[in-house]
Amino acid sequence: MPALWSKAVPAGGLGRPRKLDSPWRGLGTIRASVPGRRRAFPVKTADPRRSRKDAGQFQREGAPSVTITKRELVMLVASKTGMTQSDVFRIVESAFDTLTQTLVRGGRWELRDFGVFEVKRRAARVGRNPRTGEQVPVSRRTVVSFKPGKMMKEKVAAGARGAEGDTQTT
Repeated sequence: MPALWSKAVPAGGLGRPRKLDSPWRGLGTIRASVPGRRRAFPVKTADPRRSRKDAGQFQREGAPSVTITKRELVMLVASKTGMTQSDVFRIVESAFDTLTQTLVRGGRWELRDFGVFEVKRRAARVGRNPRTGEQVPVSRRTVVSFKPGKMMKEKVAAGARGAEGDTQTT
């Protein structure tokens, strides 16, 4: 065995890379919740101004919306339920796979009070090139549509009203 792979290599040195069983490198073995723990891979976030420790915060200062990644969703659900991140990952993946398969078959996915995902077919039409004004044929297409449920609409509207009140100065 090469000397670089021996146990004499200090932590963080040129040791043999570990095989991780998780689809997301490090989720199963290196936990973000342990302070002072070094990561085996660089952390990539959707917004460079946002760090990993902010993953649970849904309101950024001065920003009207926040993007949450699948990884952040898994981390949030795992922290709220006490389940392992790998178990939550499998559940989330399974739910998204089921949703996708249902929509591919032309079905409809309804979650009470949350909303409805469905496939809609848009007819062929004549569009217009915004630069030249020239008429352009637009072929028919199939798109995924989401219609929010009543409870979601109410919660989002209430949250938006609260956020507007927070930003106003008196």
